[in-house]
Order: sequence, then structure tokens, then C-alpha cells
Amino acid sequence: ATFTEVPKDVTVREGDDIEMPCAFRASGATSYSLEIQWWYLKEPPRELLHELALSVPGARSKVTNKDATKISTVRVQGNDISHRLRLSAVRLQDEGVYECRVSDYSDDDTQEHKAQALLRVLSRFAPPNMQAAEAVSHIQSSGPRRHGAAHPNHAGTAGRTT
Repeated sequence: ATFTEVPKDVTVREGDDIEMPCAFRASGATSYSLEIQWWYLKEPPRELLHELALSVPGARSKVTNKDATKISTVRVQGNDISHRLRLSAVRLQDEGVYECRVSDYSDDDTQEHKAQALLRVLSRFAPPNMQAAEAVSHIQSSGPRRHGAAHPNHAGTAGRTT
């Protein structure tokens, strides 16, 4: 049993339409009862975002259900299932983690598989290069802070004539 298509982290501008794919195939050729659900989770703590980035699709998540909102449910008989989540005219408050949960009822022991993606929404008034600027500031802020010019003994001498 495995995901054949998982949602990917995406950054969009406010007002854009997006689709998140999720497809799952059960193992074996027999007909199964499968259910797919899309959930919206509020933004998890920062350290969890790092774990999400490293987690394997289908790995059990540590995000609890208390802040989760179920968006949709689709149930099929068969051994594969897919359901695209469509969001139109996204708003800033739509930002967060979206989770595709597949429940496999083929055995007495129900298996649940999860795949997650992070949706970031930029303000429509943000400059077009906002993502690049954020990436650069993140790189700069992660290193030790150095104040002043690279060569202090040359600072301030450029352009001065004696």
C-alpha cells in the first residue's frame, strides 16, 4: 500500500486558485474499501515544520486533531483512490498544513496513511520577488551576525580625495 501521488508544499499569492493532488494504491488485486479525507491543520510549531519536510509520505504525523478541520471525504470500493483538493481564491487565513488521510478498511485492522503539504499565501500587495527576498534574509540571518564592512581598515575611505 502506497501513495502514488502526494501533495507538495506550495507558495501562492492571495486570490490564486490551487489544486493539491493525493492518490493512493492498496497492495494486492482484491477489492478494498478505501476512504480519503482532506484535513486542514493550523500551522504547526516551527520544529514540526522541519520534521514535516523530512518525513516520508505516509509517515504518521505528530499533529494532533484538536486544531484540525475536516474538509472532505470520499469513499470507494477498489484498490486505488484519488481526490484533488481544490482551493479557489485563496486567502491569507488559508495558509497552513493540509493533510491527505487514507483509511484502508481491507483488514480487521484499519490502516491509516497520511501525506501533508504546507500552503503559504503571500499578500497580493507583496512585491513579486518576495519569496526570493525571504530566502535571502533567511540565509543571512542563519549565519553569525557581522556588523560593518568586510575590511574595517578600508571603510569610509572610498571616494575621499586628499
